[in-house]
Amino acid sequence: RESAAPLTVSPRGIFTPAMPLLSAAMEDYVRIVGMVILNIAKKGNVLIIGRASQVLLREHPEALHIRIIAPLSQRVKKCSALEKLTQREATQCILASDRARAEYLRRYYGVNWSDPQLYDIVFNTGHISIETAVQLAVLAQVQRVIPQAGETND
Repeated sequence: RESAAPLTVSPRGIFTPAMPLLSAAMEDYVRIVGMVILNIAKKGNVLIIGRASQVLLREHPEALHIRIIAPLSQRVKKCSALEKLTQREATQCILASDRARAEYLRRYYGVNWSDPQLYDIVFNTGHISIETAVQLAVLAQVQRVIPQAGETND
C-alpha cells in the first residue's frame, strides 16, 4: 500500500507563512500596519478587521472588539465552496491560517489570539446566523457609544 504524499496548499492572505516572521521586512510591516490602524481609528466611524486591532485599540473608548468563531467543519465546508478546494485542501488552508494568525499575535504582541479577554463579544456562527451577529454587534456598539440609546423613558 502506498502512502499519499502530504498535501500542501498555499493559504492566501497576509497571514500566510510565506515570509519568515522574524524578518526585518515583517517587523516593518507590523509597525506600519499598527500606525495605520491607530490613525484610521482616530478618524472614527470605521470598521477594522483583524491586523491585531483587538490589541492595538484595546484602550480606544469607542472600539468594540468582536471575535467570530465557527466549528471547523462549517468553516471547511464554506471555504471549500468559496475557493473551490477539496475538503482536505480547505482544512489545511484554514488550519494554516489559524496557526499563522495565532503566531502573529503571539510573536509581535505577546497575546494569545483565542484569549476571550481580548474581545468584548464572541459570536459562534455555528449557533447564530451572521445576520443576527451583525444586528447584535450594531446594537452593542450603539449602546456603548450612546449609552442612553438602550434606555426607555418611563
